Amino acid sequence: MKPVSIIQSLVLGIGITLSAEFSVIADLDLVTVLDGQISNFPGDKHGTWGNKQAKVKLSDKLIDGKRAMMIQYGVEQPRQDGGAWFGLSHTDLRSYEAVELQVRGAAGGEMLVLGFKDDRWFESKLPLANYLKEGIKPEWQTVRIPLKDFDRLRMRYSLDNWSLSVSNKMEGAKSGEVYVASVKLIGEGGKLPPPVEAKERYPIAFDVEKATDDQVYDLLQRSAFDFFWKESNPKNGLIKDACYAFGDDGMQSASIASVGFGLSAICIAEKRGWITHDQAYERVLNALKFFRDEAEQHKGFYYHYYEMDTGYRSGDCELSSIDTGLFLYGVVTAKEFYKGTEVEEAAKTILDRVEWDWMQLNKGVLSMGWKPENPDAMIPYNWGGYNEGMMLYPLAIGSKTHPIPAKIWDVVDREQMVYNKRKHVPGGGANALFTHQYPQCWLDLRTFKDKKGVNYFENSTQATFANQEWCKENEANFKTFKAGYWGLTASDGPDGYNVDGAPFSKSNGTVAPTAALGSFPFTPKLSMEAARNFFKLKDQLWGRYGFVDGFNLDRDWFSMKYLGIDQGPILLMIENLRTGLVWELTMKDESVRSGLEKMGFTPEKKDASPPDAPAK
Repeated sequence: MKPVSIIQSLVLGIGITLSAEFSVIADLDLVTVLDGQISNFPGDKHGTWGNKQAKVKLSDKLIDGKRAMMIQYGVEQPRQDGGAWFGLSHTDLRSYEAVELQVRGAAGGEMLVLGFKDDRWFESKLPLANYLKEGIKPEWQTVRIPLKDFDRLRMRYSLDNWSLSVSNKMEGAKSGEVYVASVKLIGEGGKLPPPVEAKERYPIAFDVEKATDDQVYDLLQRSAFDFFWKESNPKNGLIKDACYAFGDDGMQSASIASVGFGLSAICIAEKRGWITHDQAYERVLNALKFFRDEAEQHKGFYYHYYEMDTGYRSGDCELSSIDTGLFLYGVVTAKEFYKGTEVEEAAKTILDRVEWDWMQLNKGVLSMGWKPENPDAMIPYNWGGYNEGMMLYPLAIGSKTHPIPAKIWDVVDREQMVYNKRKHVPGGGANALFTHQYPQCWLDLRTFKDKKGVNYFENSTQATFANQEWCKENEANFKTFKAGYWGLTASDGPDGYNVDGAPFSKSNGTVAPTAALGSFPFTPKLSMEAARNFFKLKDQLWGRYGFVDGFNLDRDWFSMKYLGIDQGPILLMIENLRTGLVWELTMKDESVRSGLEKMGFTPEKKDASPPDAPAK
């Protein structure tokens, strides 16, 4: 139902006599099915999952003259579960009383569970059968569930998603077909003021306004490292994809990208004395043993997400080439840091079994991934343009066991553009800064150029300046930019996860601290100024692991999350600026060096310092 303003209501004769104009949203439809297309509120983000190869398919069907979602499922085997999820992008439930839907089974006796998950990843699920006297029947029934029954939610004012799921553990048919229609929230709706809740505070031990640069570096690095150390399962080395910034959370998904950053983070931490050698070595070895011996993988590639406790593939996520790459660079640094140990041997096994030639699309550029549910086809999207995917090619071309031809790099699109006289090869899509940062968290390209004469360290420096300048030039449009903040990349945003960049931006004014803080080697002065500026909002931005993932002053919104892939560049890139440790470890690897050489990267004599580096 569309929002109706109070002034519109007076014209319509509804009889409301308030003079101020504001929006009231009545019952809210959570999903619509039109012309064979399923769309959800808001943002049309939805998908399916199936653990342990559970079969779940979401489509639509005309039943009894009613267009409905159709969920076909099969969970006959132990530990199988799956379902369909629908994004809610921070939706506030507090002004609604119930959730209502219509349900019908194809044969009767089917199972189905409705759930909500909040932005701290706490989830509450309820079987529909609990609200149907005779369970699901082969005729339409209306189910209304009071929202108060979802009692495991912690943040009712900020929801991540809702879901319909099935499980082998549930009562009911272990396979079947269920139809669902008219899913809606019942109540007045509307956005209420944020609740006054006590958030944990994380004081800084010194006056940041008087802090030296080294104090700022230490604080940012140690805070970011704590994410990788504390949000980890020590037994298998898995590290959360994300976590809540101001307290505990229910996040159960680990990302292999987080693990890759985390392996390098542990090397930094041991070197800096934050943890002992024994602590560091044990954690790294446990992680590498898990990925060598236990983690589900195919031809050396790993799934994007794993369950923190069990180590199982999370849902039906893809076998991801880029996330495997981020993980492998962490393995490379650990291999070189713990030379001559069991860690080195485990790392070699992991690196050598990756079949890069299998991941090619038609023997060309690398695919973004693969799924066992469609075993005969790669994911059609590829790493054929300049972006974070470029970091895969040194590993793939330099592989000792399954290399791809060096000529593949020549077909990767690397056309330059000019913005504000800043000539550079943009990162694909929005030119988000993470596309420039990820490769150079590990690859030291300061004194190398490729066949086209491009020095990618200089290239990333120009892209970072362009990002900051675009924000400054658009400060009249956004309060965040007007206050002097900048940094467009992929991050949490007021409407959910968002990829932003410049000058191709469709920005809503959200700034991600990792954009500036992960660019320290490129723009040391500019990034330090940004860091000190962020501290002006420390009461809103500073949580248990440093600055939160994003903020937007126009929307009066501040993230409550950390993402591993955003914490990692902050820690690694500051270390590279200070000591070059991660660069040094990576460039010792024979395959990396061989790959770059075969790709046509050649040394050039030049000052490795960026244009705005402090005087030596």
